[in-house]
Amino acid sequence: MKAFFRRLPLPLLLFLWAVALWAQPSDNPFDLVVAGSGAERVVFKSDNPFDLEAVSADVLPDPEYLDASAPAGERGATAEDESPAEAAVQPVEEAGTYRFKLFVSLFLALFAGILLSVYRSYFKNLYGAFTTENLLTLLLREQTKGIQMPYWAFYLLFFFSAGFSLYLLLGSRVAWPFSPLELWLLLSVGVFVVFSLKHLLLALTGLVFPLAKPLGVYSFTIMVFNSIMGLYLVFVNVFWALGPEGVRHIAFYAFAGGVMLFYLYRVLRTLFIAMPYAISSPLHFLLYICAVELAPLLVVWRFVADKIAAGF
Repeated sequence: MKAFFRRLPLPLLLFLWAVALWAQPSDNPFDLVVAGSGAERVVFKSDNPFDLEAVSADVLPDPEYLDASAPAGERGATAEDESPAEAAVQPVEEAGTYRFKLFVSLFLALFAGILLSVYRSYFKNLYGAFTTENLLTLLLREQTKGIQMPYWAFYLLFFFSAGFSLYLLLGSRVAWPFSPLELWLLLSVGVFVVFSLKHLLLALTGLVFPLAKPLGVYSFTIMVFNSIMGLYLVFVNVFWALGPEGVRHIAFYAFAGGVMLFYLYRVLRTLFIAMPYAISSPLHFLLYICAVELAPLLVVWRFVADKIAAGF
């Protein structure tokens, strides 16, 4: 406990800094918002650069007025191309989305840093179980009173990271009736529900059929692999959310390729667990593979392939 409080000040300062960034209304700290019923814009009344007037964005601009918010060579063209309200609101929305991505990236990095610093020994156990089947079985045997809390904390990080990855994949390409924060939380809850149902299905199958032990090992394998993948997604999401356009494309392919490699490695480890039962009951094993494993994978693959074909 003393070690935890010694490591707490730096992550706490980073979190407060992220909150301060989120509270800033725009990228410009001197961008003051005039109180009123609607958006306003500033126009020139004459050739005098100090002769300005604030007019409502709902009122059509007078042709003799020059829009001071437009560049010098494009004043007067803003009213023809788009409404002043759209020109004033759109940059604010883009800045708000970027601040939200920055806030979530810092939150996930802070969460991962606290877990790795406070529960370092537990992470070593997770990584050992991720690399070696014997260490995974040994780690599962140590959980005599249920899965320990630090392992659930790493699993929780996976849900948040996977939800943020889905937000980056879908948030700006599909019209959602939610705020960015609400969408991220809904997607994270969706990932939680999907894997909770899968763990529940494995538990019920173990109760109905004499497969409780191998299915318990497989369920714990899913938890271990997802916990390690959650840390990987934290790293990838930072570049995907905050990097320039070229880096975002690379981060997307790193996300898709990494998830595919994690999944294939997990399938390979699962085959060693299920091989004796697959030989004795090949039909039931084939039905499970097709319904629970391959079908969701094909749906996700088709969705990602469509995104790539659309010029992702």
